[in-house]
Amino acid sequence: MKTRIGILLLSLALVVMQACGPSSKKEEGSADLAAASSVQKQKTLAERQARIEKERDEMQLKRRAAREKLMSSSPYYKLPNGRLVYYQTETAPSFIGGDKAMNKFLEDNLTYPAGPEYSELDGTVFVDFVVSADGTVHDSEVTSYTYDNVDPVFTEEALRVVKMMPRWSPGRQNGEAVDVRFSVPITFRSF
Repeated sequence: MKTRIGILLLSLALVVMQACGPSSKKEEGSADLAAASSVQKQKTLAERQARIEKERDEMQLKRRAAREKLMSSSPYYKLPNGRLVYYQTETAPSFIGGDKAMNKFLEDNLTYPAGPEYSELDGTVFVDFVVSADGTVHDSEVTSYTYDNVDPVFTEEALRVVKMMPRWSPGRQNGEAVDVRFSVPITFRSF
């Protein structure tokens, strides 16, 4: 009798082990698949990040060349009211607190559009504006972006936030505060 119970228990143990074996292999396989999917997702995000940065840098180079061409004919232009706006000055205007503070301001105030239609969209919008001699920001406009089909929601949001900017330290030419044309790239990332 003890032998039969032992054989029965041993058989039951083998049945249980066989029943558990394939599913645990399936679980291991699905865990491996999930890990591979996660690695692929990270790779895809890294690739998208690299693409965004590359496109922004290429656009900045093109814009810099166009600006230098403008500056070769004149270092400034006139507003309808007669004020001069410089393309470049001896001392450039600066966001009070520096680039770190400006990035924090943008991060705190930019809103990525909600909705599934925006879930995969990203790109950089270049906003040009004038920093006046008193440090106020005005005449902002979107002058270029990294994609021909950047959604208008991004351009509207970039303009909204630039118009909210606090006073800057103005640019200076010959020791005097002057109006300066300035540009800020604003990058929208969906991840």
